Amino acid sequence: MSRRLFIFTLFLSLLITLSACGTNKSDILKELTSNENGKLSMPLFSSSADYEYQVLEVINSEPKLLEQVEKSQIYRTKDEHKWLKRLGVESKYPDNLVLIFDDKELLFQTHNPEELREFAKKLK
Repeated sequence: MSRRLFIFTLFLSLLITLSACGTNKSDILKELTSNENGKLSMPLFSSSADYEYQVLEVINSEPKLLEQVEKSQIYRTKDEHKWLKRLGVESKYPDNLVLIFDDKELLFQTHNPEELREFAKKLK
């Protein structure tokens, strides 16, 4: 029985790895873009709790950003970080990166939380 469990676990791990590697650009965009016209999505690629805290401080202090971001998620794994290459975004794991998308495309990217603050001040 334990051999079957081992083989099943190995197969499941392989399947998960292959599915992450095989993600195409349109699937990645569907995951990262906003679901609603006129709203923003803010994926955060992070390997640092301190960086995540800095970004959250900016979000919480910028009402326009809070109002317009309808979706935000933190991506921490190396496989998820590979998505950036498929999107043409320059970043190497474990770089920390904030992206801003509307419902169609990438609008903004930065490694610096203070640049996110400047972006937020320009929102309508």
